[in-house]
Formats: sequence, structure tokens, C-alpha cells
Amino acid sequence: MRATSSVRYPYFRSTIIFIVICSLCLISLITETSTQPIQKFIKEFFSFITVPIYFAKDYINKSLDTTITAIFHAEKLQRENQSLKEELTKLRLALIEKNESIQKIKNYLNINDIKKEKFPQSKLIPANVVEIYRGTLRIDKGTKDGVTVSQGVIAPEGVVGIIIETSPYTSVVATLHNKNCRIGAMIERTRLRAYDGVIFPAGDFRKVCTMNYIDIYETVKIGDLIVTSPESLFPAGIPIGKIQAIHETGTMWKTADIIPIVDPYNLDVVYVLETKIDPLDSVYVQNIDEANTETSKQLPIQELLAP
Repeated sequence: MRATSSVRYPYFRSTIIFIVICSLCLISLITETSTQPIQKFIKEFFSFITVPIYFAKDYINKSLDTTITAIFHAEKLQRENQSLKEELTKLRLALIEKNESIQKIKNYLNINDIKKEKFPQSKLIPANVVEIYRGTLRIDKGTKDGVTVSQGVIAPEGVVGIIIETSPYTSVVATLHNKNCRIGAMIERTRLRAYDGVIFPAGDFRKVCTMNYIDIYETVKIGDLIVTSPESLFPAGIPIGKIQAIHETGTMWKTADIIPIVDPYNLDVVYVLETKIDPLDSVYVQNIDEANTETSKQLPIQELLAP
């Protein structure tokens, strides 16, 4: 019974309220009492009930508006953020391309300055490095571009190596880190050549070359600059490297370790010397004929007979 009454009580609540109001109205009519207090009570009662609902509705509406606005604003911000990221990426790529272009221009200007100073009559063939492997470089220039075996290869800083293999469209360069690269060299300060006239790569990729058979009585210093000699495949005076250490052998000869000036693993562009102009012939360049040009391309005897 208790359970039934507790369930039915809310159902009859509105009826009870209606009966009470009607009773108050009848009492007011019978007693001729003013209904204003009753009206005021009813208004205040309904205001008391409806005002919280109104405020709750207003709060809910504002919350919904704020939430919906935040959702759409977040999507807008996300789109703007994505757009800014794309623009930033494009700007970074443009900056990288610009820096690469500036570096290429600097290399071009440097190599032009060296060309004018050291071998103004030689023709240079610019080539991009497309592959690096065990002390060799593969470049994108071949026989169709005038590249042949035994031509010298340089960078703005100095000697890179020599061409050891060619094809119509590519060539292979043996750098100073490869045992197949032997270059006629001398000490710039004294113009001293070793007995065999060449420097040898270590052959084990330690980035060290060796100048053997230096007379024990000759003055050689650590830090001396090693340059190409007139007998080499290159015009004389192009930097090769610097002496890092000097070793006594207990015989009539001593040896020197040389660190190359150019690191071939950091190169993007190299330059092939298409012709080698003899220093004496460069004074009389107008008298150079094809025979002299072909002779200048032949391998020097010191490099040919070097062990």
C-alpha cells in the first residue's frame, strides 16, 4: 500500500494544487476578500518555479552556442595552421634552393678566378657528382662531352683526382683516397720533388696520401703545401694537400704523410681539365697546335712508371 501511495501521490499533485487554488478563490468570493494577495501569491509562486528554468535554459543555450562556436573555430584554426605549415615548408624549400644556387655561383666564380690565374688557356668541363664509392666519384659527363681517360679533375680548392674510366655519358674519377690515383707533386715552398715525382694515396681510405723517397738531407716541414708539379697531368701549382707528418726510414730517404686539401665526399660539382697547357707554351699560346695538345694529354713518365 505504501508503495502504491508513493507512486500515485505525484500523479495527483497537480489536481491537489488546482483544488487548493480554487478553494482560495471561493473563500475570497464568499468572504468578499480582495484577490490581489492571492494573485500576487500565484505570480510569485509561478515566478519562483519558472525563473530557475528560464535561467537554466539561457545557460544551456549560451553553453551550446559557445561549444558550437569553439568547434567550428577550432576547425578553422586547424585549417589555417595547416595552410601556414604548407607555406612555411614552401619557404624553406625556396630558401634551400636559393642557398644552393648561391653556392653554385660562388663555386663558379671561384673556379673562374683560379682558371684565370693558373691556367687561362685550359678548358674546364663542369660536371655533377652523381655517385660516390670507395674513393671514386661518378660524374655526369662522358666522352660525348669531351672527357677522356687520364684527364685531371679539380674543385675550387684544389686537386680532386684523375679520370680512370669513361662512357658516353658518365665517367669515373679516382680521387686522392683511391690507390689508382697518382699525381706528380712538389713542395711549393722549395719546389722539391720526391725521387719518383709522385704522391700515393694510402689505399685504405684513411684520407692520407704519402710522398716517398724524399732525400734525407732535404728540408721538409710539417704544414708545407704540396702542389702539382709541371710534370703532372695538371698545370703546375694547383694545391693537393699539406704535410701532416714526416717519417724517418733509417735509410737515405724519408717519407711524408699528406692530408688532401679537397674532401671528395663533400663535393657536388667538379671540373674536368679538358686540356693541359704547358707553362712554357702558355706564353706562346697562339703557336700551340694540335700535336702539342695531344702530347700534353699523354701520361707523364713519372706517373706511368711509378710503382
